[in-house]
Amino acid sequence: MCGICGFISNRRITEHEFDKMNKVMSHRGPDDADILQWTAKDGRNVAFGHRRLSVIDLSLAGHQPMCCSDQEGKALLTVVFNGEIYNYTRLKEEMVDFTFSSNTDTEVILASYLKWGDEFLEHLQGMFAIALYDHRIDRLILARDRVGKKTLYYYINNDEIVFASELKAIMMYPGFEKKIDKTVIPGYLHYGCIRGEKSIFVNTYKLRPGCFLEFMNRKSKITQYWNSVQQYHIGGRLTDSYETIKKTANHIIHEAVKDRLVADVPVGTFLSGGIDSSLVTAVAQKLKNEPIKTFSIGFFEKEKNEAPYAKEVASYLGTDHTELYVGEEELFNMLEDLPQYYDEPFSDSSQIPSMLVAKLAREQVTVA
Repeated sequence: MCGICGFISNRRITEHEFDKMNKVMSHRGPDDADILQWTAKDGRNVAFGHRRLSVIDLSLAGHQPMCCSDQEGKALLTVVFNGEIYNYTRLKEEMVDFTFSSNTDTEVILASYLKWGDEFLEHLQGMFAIALYDHRIDRLILARDRVGKKTLYYYINNDEIVFASELKAIMMYPGFEKKIDKTVIPGYLHYGCIRGEKSIFVNTYKLRPGCFLEFMNRKSKITQYWNSVQQYHIGGRLTDSYETIKKTANHIIHEAVKDRLVADVPVGTFLSGGIDSSLVTAVAQKLKNEPIKTFSIGFFEKEKNEAPYAKEVASYLGTDHTELYVGEEELFNMLEDLPQYYDEPFSDSSQIPSMLVAKLAREQVTVA
């Protein structure tokens, strides 16, 4: 994953202060980093920051913040982006008027906005958190993918806005009021997480999935560009035969996994031995010419241990399998690290094994 952050404000934020915001997310992007600050037409301060985990086009051509200019060299757009656009190569074929200087999906975002305006999001297939600034009209757009796989927080106080992939970056912003929003506590105690658009802090929110936020003329507006319930009703009832539906589902799953295997770095899968991860791994292995790397966490308590099922699936599929058995000591040692990555209360017990399997996989692959 990558990390993005930025702001629009009347405050005079030094380069050092903004760099601290960006650096606090260094674990998200160890490969490259940069910040960019400029002055809007109304004299306000604007800044974009990025931490890069290189996945597609590992060259410096993928450096962010990424800008595009007109023929006279005048800035048109600036973007920072976390995620991956799976259909970027297909989109490039439709953009004959845009001169590409890289093979990155980031540059395709810029070209898509120039071609389709606000409707560009409807053309993007992937997981993403995007911050895009239109220099022509001093307009900021914050966008999140359809189902919210990539997080995007923002803080609005009066007529300033601060955004980031993680709350900890916003907390580093000079002037941020670290005030607990007590209205979210009952919901947290019931669900074990803070649901919806609110966060643990006052005036600080999560952009909802399938939405984009426009910040222009010191005002914000949120628009929903995709809705799962609406998509369900558009699809209507299934009237095809079972065999036809089965073939269609098989094709969709294969295409989805195929798109997600596109990377210029090693790719693997998390394998629990359950239906979902076994299906994804089976398709991925079918599409690869060599054994795909799979990773599992095992527990010494037999009633909680799914590792044998994962190992059995891995053996059947012929994957390059790695498993790690952990006990109480490893679990307790992980506790002190968790607050560094979860910036607000989160009580799902799966967070510890999830962190452990991600840590295990990162030793061999970049994408899982």
